[in-house]
Amino acid sequence: MSQAGHYDGRRRGLIALLVIIVLLAGGYYGFLRFAQSHLEGLLAAEARHGRHWSCASLDVSGPFPTFLYQCGDARLNGGPDASSPGLAASVRSVTMGWSLLEPSHARFEAAAPLSGTWADQPFKADWQGLSATIDGYSSLSARAQIQAEQIVAQMGGAVPAVYSAAHLRVEAGPVLESQQLQAWPVSVHADGLVSPIIARILRNDTPLAVDFRAHMSLPPRFDGSDISEIMERWRQAGGVIQIEELHLVATDLNIMAAGTLALDDQHRLSGALDLNINGGQDLLSHYGYIPKGGLVGSLLGGLLKGTGRGIALPLRFSDGRVWLGPLKLPLQLVALY
Repeated sequence: MSQAGHYDGRRRGLIALLVIIVLLAGGYYGFLRFAQSHLEGLLAAEARHGRHWSCASLDVSGPFPTFLYQCGDARLNGGPDASSPGLAASVRSVTMGWSLLEPSHARFEAAAPLSGTWADQPFKADWQGLSATIDGYSSLSARAQIQAEQIVAQMGGAVPAVYSAAHLRVEAGPVLESQQLQAWPVSVHADGLVSPIIARILRNDTPLAVDFRAHMSLPPRFDGSDISEIMERWRQAGGVIQIEELHLVATDLNIMAAGTLALDDQHRLSGALDLNINGGQDLLSHYGYIPKGGLVGSLLGGLLKGTGRGIALPLRFSDGRVWLGPLKLPLQLVALY
């Protein structure tokens, strides 16, 4: 090959390389523009439902065909629907991952801390890890999973209630028949859970291990209506929550429960759970099932501790009050909406 032919070949190769680089750059630019448009569509859909997001900084990147949206100093204003605002929250950053190869799958990660107000009540939270995945998020059959590690949340003003968990996992997703929602199963697993409400009822502030499985029949449609209207439609249609398993374990306490709950005409919790309490001598003594002190109390407590079978008791929610067996507990139920 002559020197001129060799030069022409190198020149054609260089031109081809430049064309490829330009095409790749243009394709990547188009990819980022598509990602930006996709994000704007998501934010517009949220705004139509009364949830307004803003970002101090917004970065769209990712190796094709994956999108990575990172919103720095993310802020949310608005309620759970367009007609009931009341939520103002900010979090250090939110990252969303989405792929063209899995268009119905999305992953979210949030960096602490979180702070804000809900119905004029302040709240804040911190954690070491918080992530969520949604499968089928653009369809009726969407399923979600949320996981948190070392989470601590405070709610309230001068003396806030403090909730915490070493590990928390929540899963939820619908059951469909002929593209109609029939039920909405929910499961929760927590380790090292501390809750002032549970501690007050159980008379035990030891961190708990919790397993919870339930499903909501006739699940409500969140169609942008006021949340109270949505829940009232669900209540009037005969919606119930079927608790398949509630298992609480502390150092010296083991409680299992199952039953059905609903809402009464005053929008308060109603229904009953069948409890099995094992090892809760102090709890049962507090509510009068085992005499405190004396020979009889010591004997019954020792028998209960040694059997391993526990004691079966009904827990009922009726007319705004809570009953454990025949005893009325010092708790007053309030309307949920």
